[in-house]
Amino acid sequence: MRKKTSFRGIEEEALDKLRELREVEQRFVGAILSDAISQYWMDVFEEEECNDTVQ
Repeated sequence: MRKKTSFRGIEEEALDKLRELREVEQRFVGAILSDAISQYWMDVFEEEECNDTVQ
């Protein structure tokens, strides 16, 4: 069974980009969002770890 999720506050420009990615990559929106969230997570926490290491 698929689990439905909805999000509020997404900018229209971001949705347009998501739709275009879906067409170009021929992937489900959920897969694209999962990749984007994972990359964002790594960017935030890897940068935080690097900053903690440097100090």
